[in-house]
Amino acid sequence: MSGVNIEDFVTDEGAIVEGDNVTDFSDDGDDEFDVDELAIVDEDDLYSLPSENEDDEEKPAYLNPRLAVLYKYGGVYLDADFIVLKSFKGLRNSIGAQSIDVMSNNWTRLNNAVLVFDMNHPLLLKFIQQFASTFDGNKWGHNGPYLVSRVVQRVEGLPGFNFTVLPPMAFYPDDWNRIGGLFRNPKNEAIS
Repeated sequence: MSGVNIEDFVTDEGAIVEGDNVTDFSDDGDDEFDVDELAIVDEDDLYSLPSENEDDEEKPAYLNPRLAVLYKYGGVYLDADFIVLKSFKGLRNSIGAQSIDVMSNNWTRLNNAVLVFDMNHPLLLKFIQQFASTFDGNKWGHNGPYLVSRVVQRVEGLPGFNFTVLPPMAFYPDDWNRIGGLFRNPKNEAIS
């Protein structure tokens, strides 16, 4: 069986800690878990998740594992280039705005680089359905930040879609094109 060694993810007590949820592996003696256990739905359904439009051809849901795993298990997804400085413990069902209109203070684009959601959250299912029905690999951002922006714009304020859009400062305190400034030597002690 090909698997992932869970010893890299367990505490000394033999548990994987995911927020407030603890999965105990101490009694089963199994040091591996099967990657197939990460399926979002039954195996037959994994390969073709219904799109939002019944007339559309069904497309593979497994193309976006971040959404599939987050929908099935809940938790926190972070892109690999994030540096976390504060606890996410108090966050639930949150997504970050990448940009806001300075006059209205309303978001203009969301980003899917940070997603904090409960298991089976309906917004995540809408993301997956939109991904499956409108996937376009030729447009940058179409399947990521623009996708989550399109979906949230449609469902924001509807019953059953309880989530929070956080301002850019929550997850993106420094603009990506100014990141080089973090690696320069400070000019004086007050700046450091």
